Amino acid sequence: LCDSRMDDIDVLTEKLADAESFAASESNAALEASANATKLAHKLANVTENFKRKEKECVQLRQQCEELDEVVLTVREDMESLACAVESSRLREAKLALDDRGFFQRFVDQLLFRDSSKSSNYENIKAARELS
Repeated sequence: LCDSRMDDIDVLTEKLADAESFAASESNAALEASANATKLAHKLANVTENFKRKEKECVQLRQQCEELDEVVLTVREDMESLACAVESSRLREAKLALDDRGFFQRFVDQLLFRDSSKSSNYENIKAARELS
């Protein structure tokens, strides 16, 4: 009977050792899972922080883009005004050139250039007359 009890104690001791080993293994796995979860939480926090920073940069870039669009519009309007001023000046000079000549010279020019539209001077004179 004593040997039988000793065998039972040995079996129970082995089962206890196996249970302790399994518990330690499960504990290690739980610690590893906890460490992985902590790493993932840190990575998630970094990604969230980067996302917020990029979102702010995007808002700033959109504002800069709107400001640049306004500048482009202003420059375009200025360029159109300048082009109009240049054209007005050119036509004013053509009109002045027309007025500087005497009546007789204008009469001769009109007779000479009546059928010829190839002369740029004639075109300037013609445009100046249309404006006045």
